[in-house]
Amino acid sequence: MGGYSFGYLYLYGFDHSTYLQNDILHQILQTIPLEISRERSVQERSDDGFIAYLRHIFSDPITDEGSERLRAAEYGLNLEYSHMLLQLEVVEQDASGGHYAVEFQRTLLTSNLLSMLTNLALSPRLLPLVDGFLVMMSAPANSVDLNHLSARFPEYLRSLTREYPALRLTGGCGRPHTGLDGLILSRREAEIALRAAAGRDGVLLRFEDLGVLRLIYAKDTETEIDHFVREKLGELVDASHPRNAELMRTLSSYFDNFGNVKRMSEELFTHYNTVAYRLKNVQELTGADFRKATDRFEVELALYLYDFQKRQREELDGK
Repeated sequence: MGGYSFGYLYLYGFDHSTYLQNDILHQILQTIPLEISRERSVQERSDDGFIAYLRHIFSDPITDEGSERLRAAEYGLNLEYSHMLLQLEVVEQDASGGHYAVEFQRTLLTSNLLSMLTNLALSPRLLPLVDGFLVMMSAPANSVDLNHLSARFPEYLRSLTREYPALRLTGGCGRPHTGLDGLILSRREAEIALRAAAGRDGVLLRFEDLGVLRLIYAKDTETEIDHFVREKLGELVDASHPRNAELMRTLSSYFDNFGNVKRMSEELFTHYNTVAYRLKNVQELTGADFRKATDRFEVELALYLYDFQKRQREELDGK
């Protein structure tokens, strides 16, 4: 009921027909809603504060991180933990069984999902949304590989879709991050992944797997480009880095010369071994492996976008 499972109805006895008589069923149907309503009101009172706090975190500007950390601790939210957000869109698809059948499936869906995440050693908490819900999963940093666990989510969502045919399920999952900024970032990633998965029944996409498609599905493309550039180029975009300009020239030459170190050394007027050493530094700072085509492509795109933004800023400053 309302996204929660409050218990089960058991019928005991050898002759079930006795328990299924109309007058007994009528009494049961009168009693159970009252009990569910009572339990639901208790549950909602305990969750309302935390839900309101999460809504505040995701929608309001953070002006005092210290006080926010204290408030988070009051609600049992440890910001030192890794947090990963999963956003599910739940749409009524087949109401042939009636409104109560749909609500019953929605209740079972929520209960089973939370049970599954709990069994994976996570600490799930649920935030209701207009068209679904947001699940926050938490675990002590470095204690659980959340990314590895999230790889199982797409298959699990497909199984839920088969189990609850009255509902159309679509999901997006962010990456695990720590801290207040990390919690907000994982929510943004989950939204982008969900937008990419939209309209495909039973599909859950992870932000981790989107690659450059994240730029297409981002609500705020300019902001997402900034995140993408900083993520792929790492410390190379930090102007205070002592060898920033030198390494950026080396990276640009690498793509201009299709990775030919001999031609790079000639273009940069630098010894072959020095160029190779700089390339090694570039890969260490960016975390990219240039032996992988995907890594090369994403770094080259990030470099192109970085240069494009830089030229734009210079043109605006010139005006």
